[in-house]
Amino acid sequence: MDKRQQSDTDMVNTAANFFTPRMADFMQNRVAAVKIPMLTQKVFSISTHREAQISGTGTSKLKTAVTSNQFDELWDTMKNIVNFATVMAADIEGLENKFRMPRSHSRRNLIASAKVFAADAVNFKDDFINYGISADFINDLLTKADNLEQSILETSSATEARVGAVSELGIDVKAAVELVRQLNPIVRMIYRNDPANLAAWTFASHVQRPAKTKPKLPPA
Repeated sequence: MDKRQQSDTDMVNTAANFFTPRMADFMQNRVAAVKIPMLTQKVFSISTHREAQISGTGTSKLKTAVTSNQFDELWDTMKNIVNFATVMAADIEGLENKFRMPRSHSRRNLIASAKVFAADAVNFKDDFINYGISADFINDLLTKADNLEQSILETSSATEARVGAVSELGIDVKAAVELVRQLNPIVRMIYRNDPANLAAWTFASHVQRPAKTKPKLPPA
């Protein structure tokens, strides 16, 4: 949420709170009787989307960190297989050419390469084990590849949810600001002879714009 959106959110919240104890004053006005509950609903929706945005941001960061760790784990596992294959190539000609780390560090490419490693390793499983690698190294490799793939999907879903919440939040804030604008003349008409309530509304409906940064003067 940027400063402008935060300012607008604060304003619509204050405006909605203004109407809560004064609703009886507006029940005879058909427009106000409809639009004030609409404003209240928009304020509630803004709060819901804001919570979803905050939660989504935290979840997205967590999933990204998990994905990064799983990438490192898969990379290290594959690198271990490559190291074994390099040593084993002294007895098994050409083996080092079957197990090479991918040049691209993309996550999807690493997963694909890991699955190729697993398929190629089947024919040399006993040789790898004889050299001292863990007996379940193929299953371990595939498990880590699957974990990374699942984490990528979860990260993508979390990011999409956060982006969706941000978009919905922006739409609701704009709609709420517009409702306050439409209610403004009605409030001023109803409280035209009531300075206290009119002053309270002026304060509640005032949109505090974020200060503009003055441009820096070029050096003399």
